[in-house]
This record gives sequence, C-alpha cells and structure tokens, in this order.
Amino acid sequence: MLEENRERALQFIAGIEAEMLDASAYQIANELRRYTRKSYNNLQFAIATLSPQDYRGNQLDLAVDLSSEEIDLAHFIASLSDRVALPGLAAAVDFATAWTAKHSSWSGDLGQAIDDWRKDKFTSFQEALNADASYVDLASNIAAFQVGEILNRSDDRPVSIAKVIRDYHRIRYPEHVRDFIRDELGGAIELNTLSNPQKVEAKIRRSIAIFLAFLDMQRLGKSPDKPEVIERAAKTLAANSGGSQNDLLSSSLYFLKYLLHKGELNGVCFKPYKNPFWMFDFAGWGTGEPVRVDRVVPSA
Repeated sequence: MLEENRERALQFIAGIEAEMLDASAYQIANELRRYTRKSYNNLQFAIATLSPQDYRGNQLDLAVDLSSEEIDLAHFIASLSDRVALPGLAAAVDFATAWTAKHSSWSGDLGQAIDDWRKDKFTSFQEALNADASYVDLASNIAAFQVGEILNRSDDRPVSIAKVIRDYHRIRYPEHVRDFIRDELGGAIELNTLSNPQKVEAKIRRSIAIFLAFLDMQRLGKSPDKPEVIERAAKTLAANSGGSQNDLLSSSLYFLKYLLHKGELNGVCFKPYKNPFWMFDFAGWGTGEPVRVDRVVPSA
C-alpha cells in the first residue's frame, strides 16, 4: 500500500508540474501544499510564504514509502515548501518562511513535544515525543531537507520535484541520514562513529530552543522580524531550562538516538554543554554530566 501510494502521489505531482511548466520549484512546492491538509494552509502559512495558500484537497495526505521508510507525505510537502528557496535574487528574503520552517521541520516537531508536555497534554514526555516527533515525522523532515537541498542546488530549470523524489527513493536511508547529520547539523563521521556528538547535540538543542522562543513571542503578540531577536530569547530560555537534565536536552537526545540508529552509527558518550549557545568546557564548568547515547532505540 505504501508503494502504491507513492506512485499515485508522484503521478499527481508530475501532473501539477505539467500544468506549471514555467514555474519555479518554490512555486510548485507551495502549490503542492494546497493538496495536503487544511492545517498547512492557514493564514499564517500564507503570510510566511508570500502567497495565499487556499486548501484544495487531500490528494497528498498519504502515508508513502521513500527510501524504505514510511513518510507522512503531507508533512513532507509542508516541510519541503519551507526548504525550497525563492528563485533568483528573491532568495535573500529568507526570513519570510521562518514561521513555517519552525513549525513543520524537525526542530518544530521536537519543540512541540516539549510545549505539549509542559501543558500536561501527555502523561509522560516520551508519549509527547512519540506523538509530536514520531519516527515517521522525523523521516519526513529528513527527506524534505535532502530533497530541498537538491532542488536548491540544481542547475536544471525548471526542476522536477517528482524526479528528485524518485532519485531520493533510490538511495539507502542510512546514507540520507548521514548526509543530514553532516549538512544540517555539522556532524563529522569517522569509521561509522559520530566524532563530534557534543557539537551536534548542541546544534539540535539550539534549534529547538529557537522554535520555543519563537512560539512564546507569537503567543505574546510580538512580531519577531529579525533572527537575532529570537536568538536572544532562545539563549535566555536555554539558560533557564534546568541544568543538564531537562526536557530540552531529553528532546535533543531523543533525536540524536534516532539519527545514530537510522544512520547505522555507533553509540557515543559525551558531556552535553550546559547551555548550547555558549559552547565551552573550562575545567568542566561549561558541561553537564556525561550521557550515553546508544544506536539501538525502541520502535515508536
């Protein structure tokens, strides 16, 4: 069924592309989002993407197989539309998609689990992670990152999103995960081992903190139109998150476990930074207690 869904979805995407022959990948990705879920086509998404996103149908709200992983295609499309850059010089307007990027990417999913847990929506933090940042969601985000990177780098114009997705599907998922670790998180992999887990974990935790700070500012009615404003708030949030044992750290370690497992990498042991924005270790002052992150994780 997952394979059949993939083929049906790719045919639908190819049909949209055939109707928009002169459109950029950015325009097509936003068009595809209109065929996912109503929640991905509300007013805030329209503002962020610089165009109205009226919901047209659920043709792309499917579970599919990509690279031997189950993918929530609607989640993938929403995240992809945030990853694909505006064409030409307009790509400089990067912050325009910040709202959606933080709400449909991996940092948004992990941060949402923290937000829901703090609101007592779940009986355990693990339950919140399984619901808001499931393995299916994380695989969808990684696929969106990888496909988006290819679309943004491609010299071919126009670029076929359907073709790039097919190309993605032909590569083993562990290779995609390793590329994500390197390109998105600045990870270094040597002999099937992540050699800088401390820095990778800090990058994950920083991104989650930025999402939570963005969410807090939105609720307060503030309009954070500059990245540095959000980052300042995120630094304060991370500094007050409760030392080394907290939900922010637990969320980042959950994702790191997933990456090691799916990337077929060895387990690691390291001391997380107490604050991911201030990365230093002077006689152990800037780090917390050692943590062990093993490759094998329970199924979600």
